[in-house]
Amino acid sequence: MTIATPSTPYPGIHRLQLPLVDSPLKYVSAYLLPSPDGHLLIDTGWKTPDSRASLLQQLDVLGVRPAQITRVLITHGHIDHYGLAAAVLDQSDAQLIMHALEEKLIALRYGDTHQYLQQTHALLKSAGAPQWLIADAGQLVDRFAHLVGHATPHIRLQGGESLRHGNFTLEVIWTPGHSPGHICLYEPTHKLFFSGDHVLPGITPNIGLYPQSGSNPLGDYIASLKQVRDLDVQLMLPAHGPLVTGYRRRVNQILVHHERRTGEMLRLLVAQPAPVTAYDLAQILPWSAKRRPIAFQALRGFDQRLAVSEVSAHLVALAHEGRVIRHTTRGVHTFRLAAIRTLS
Repeated sequence: MTIATPSTPYPGIHRLQLPLVDSPLKYVSAYLLPSPDGHLLIDTGWKTPDSRASLLQQLDVLGVRPAQITRVLITHGHIDHYGLAAAVLDQSDAQLIMHALEEKLIALRYGDTHQYLQQTHALLKSAGAPQWLIADAGQLVDRFAHLVGHATPHIRLQGGESLRHGNFTLEVIWTPGHSPGHICLYEPTHKLFFSGDHVLPGITPNIGLYPQSGSNPLGDYIASLKQVRDLDVQLMLPAHGPLVTGYRRRVNQILVHHERRTGEMLRLLVAQPAPVTAYDLAQILPWSAKRRPIAFQALRGFDQRLAVSEVSAHLVALAHEGRVIRHTTRGVHTFRLAAIRTLS
């Protein structure tokens, strides 16, 4: 394994790239903000020997001992951001900080995995997914739980707080959508934005209907994007991919992407002779992998479930807007247009 070298994208901020083996994302970027009173670590990577070794080696390059980390801030509770937090806390007296909703997500997703799996199965069933695709989700839930060490937060955020650290004052912005308690950090004096997975370069974060995702995760996500779009940002520090200097342009690109995707779904609904499920629609929508077109049937089972969850989130958002009508029969949701309209 090649250990990444820490970089300094801005004075007083170090970026640590932690490996995500077998993930198309390849790395997650954690950020270390040193201070004479103790260091702040934003996100941690997942709990694997290579990720832990990479974190420790990059800290060593910077001359930092884990015991010097006094605060660990988690943008959201997904495994590549939260998984190694417990290991960091084991070697320090750091306080763990996250949004209150993420504590609940973590307790269900990685603690009560049986209940989480039952709820996941129910959502896939309601989307019209076949039994083979539903049953296959169990192995993944177990694997995810093994990539996380359990740690209870010391400080539970709601959004709107300000965290002072060294020369920085980080404004906490609650940005639900990708995860219900996702937070971003804005530093207005230096015009920095730690975006987590909320805004990413080159790719869009997965926005799907999952246990505890909320009743309208895509609607929440779009509202969150519009909430942060007009911030004065000169440098965005994302959790995946390169640094971003054209922040507002990237936010607008993501908004346009979701508008375009919604338009594709509406056009397909016009052409359907009968109401359809999210699974029905997922099978005929265009998809891409590694920036190349790919048929739904050619996706891996994991990616097919992501696709169905994303389509579900789009359809639920359209139902909230009154643009489609949802019917439920024996636990399965079908959708039709609320009214025929001209689509450009």
